[in-house]
Amino acid sequence: RMTFMKNTVEKLLNDEGVRTIAPAPNEAVSESEHRILQTVEPNGPEDQAGCIAECLEVGFAVHGVITPAEVTVFNANNQ
Repeated sequence: RMTFMKNTVEKLLNDEGVRTIAPAPNEAVSESEHRILQTVEPNGPEDQAGCIAECLEVGFAVHGVITPAEVTVFNANNQ
């Protein structure tokens, strides 16, 4: 039910020219679309240093104007 609601809201936003920015874990950081709030230690071998650990707040792109997603990033000093 929640997935259906999420998909419906995203479709409505897309129809109005709004793109959500919700990066997944281990996705590469984009300086224009992500604002790093904190670095965290990797939890396991699948965690990639310097990549997204968690999306804390979804961002939006509206007709070229970007409100970045707020994220945490895996610490690069541990590798």
